[in-house]
Amino acid sequence: MKRSFIIFGLFAICLLGRADSIDDKVHAAMERQHIPGLSLAIIKDGKILKTAGYGFANVEKKIAATPETIYELASVSKQFVAAGTMLLVEQGKVNLDEPIATYLHNTPAAWSNVTVRRLLSHTAGFKRDDPLGLRSNPSDAEMFEAIAKTPLQSDPGKEWSYSNAGYNLWSFALAEQTSESWDKYLAEKIFKPLHMDNTFHISTRATATNFAVGYMTNKLGDWRRAPKIDRTFASGGIASTVLDMAKWDAALYTEQILKRSSFDELITRAKLSNGEPVKTQTGWSYGLGWGVGTTVNGHKAMSHNGSRPGFSTYIMRCYEDKLTVVILCNEWHVELAPLGRRIVSEYLP
Repeated sequence: MKRSFIIFGLFAICLLGRADSIDDKVHAAMERQHIPGLSLAIIKDGKILKTAGYGFANVEKKIAATPETIYELASVSKQFVAAGTMLLVEQGKVNLDEPIATYLHNTPAAWSNVTVRRLLSHTAGFKRDDPLGLRSNPSDAEMFEAIAKTPLQSDPGKEWSYSNAGYNLWSFALAEQTSESWDKYLAEKIFKPLHMDNTFHISTRATATNFAVGYMTNKLGDWRRAPKIDRTFASGGIASTVLDMAKWDAALYTEQILKRSSFDELITRAKLSNGEPVKTQTGWSYGLGWGVGTTVNGHKAMSHNGSRPGFSTYIMRCYEDKLTVVILCNEWHVELAPLGRRIVSEYLP
């Protein structure tokens, strides 16, 4: 008993030291990038090792950030769109290699080689951003018309080019195939079954009491509130907490939502029409809604970041090691990936 107690004590001291080291890394990153509030979750084998909140979810009211704080996920939302699409693939309702015209009416002839897979892997040739801009709040029909009138920047399959417009376009097809809006479909098929009770469309922000205020740093280095943009489209329209993201992470190791074959599609490196694998600006590749590559010491990983006015987000899943880091914060244009990699290196030295 005495020897076992000593071993347990040494293990606890190691964990405590690691926790202190992680806190130090988070505080340093927040100070360096002037982040008002941040929430963190570290998950191993589908179970939470550490959750914490740092700084303020609301600077003016001095409301602390906690693991229960809700943040806009920005482009981290795309992984849910891709997962929801794979559920339709499992049902035989969608074929990833069929043209989008199969699933969406009134598409231009120029999109004849725009397939579902190319939309979800950012190889369809669409420009990066919505043609109507972030600050507008158009209807689905207005957004579709604007995208349809915008020429492709490259032939479908020729190059990898990150595109919010492509994901928003696919959300219209999702609505046609499911007879409901993309966000209601994801809530029914993913969020509700996983009891992700604080994950929803950002337009319902007003009903949540623990929603973080989004900030932007002005030229004087002071925080000012970012404009609220209740976009209704799929490229970045979901809000969540690190605790709910931990539930999502755990589900991806099971077949509770997706079959193993569907998960494998998410992390399969996309290929261009010439057969070359996709390579992003970071040197990673891209699957469906996820960046795929290797992290510290060659460990395989899938990751995604997000950024929209007032919020920056990041998730990294070292899926073979069953280690995940989720970081959400309420400051725009923040690089969270380096912090995520430093935290991963604590567990995968």
